[in-house]
Amino acid sequence: MERISSAAEFLHNLKEKGRLPGWSKNDKGAIDLEAYSKSVTFNIRKQGISSSYHYAVTRVSNEGPWKLQKAWRTDRQGRTIEEYPVR
Repeated sequence: MERISSAAEFLHNLKEKGRLPGWSKNDKGAIDLEAYSKSVTFNIRKQGISSSYHYAVTRVSNEGPWKLQKAWRTDRQGRTIEEYPVR
């Protein structure tokens, strides 16, 4: 659970800094997630928007920093309609 909490905090910090692709600081939404051994994928729906935003974050070790690995947006059917560059 700590791993997911720290990944969520990392994503939240990107949003607060205006560095989360596809989201502004003021956007609000609901989160669903998929957790794997060294990565977490957040699936987020903005309020009033039918598409979903997806953010895969990963880290090399349990103590290492999180890194945004992939960011993309899908339509209601789950088809990718936009991929965002990540730095």
